[in-house]
Amino acid sequence: MSIVQPKLPRVKFAPGAPGESYMPSNGSEGEYFFGMWCEECARDKLMNGEATIEQTDKDPSLLCEIIGRSYCNDAIPEWVHGDDGQPKCTQFVPKGDPVPLPPNPDQGSLL
Repeated sequence: MSIVQPKLPRVKFAPGAPGESYMPSNGSEGEYFFGMWCEECARDKLMNGEATIEQTDKDPSLLCEIIGRSYCNDAIPEWVHGDDGQPKCTQFVPKGDPVPLPPNPDQGSLL
């Protein structure tokens, strides 16, 4: 499946090697990334405008755990450079689409 950056106009980031981990170089670059990916993603209802802070305080499942980890970790495995050298989130789900359920770690492999 090809993931296309959802929001235009497209901001050009410093290119990286395809598949290489992506980390914003500064706060402004991080805001651009959030604006182009997270604000258009179904995984974070606060970022995409579908929930309020009060709602997410009561129900943290409305928030994207990837964004939470981005403030604490040096590398986010879901954020990589795509084939065009530009950053992308491999777990992006267009706003309005259903978010897939995570795999159950207690379920054994069928193959």
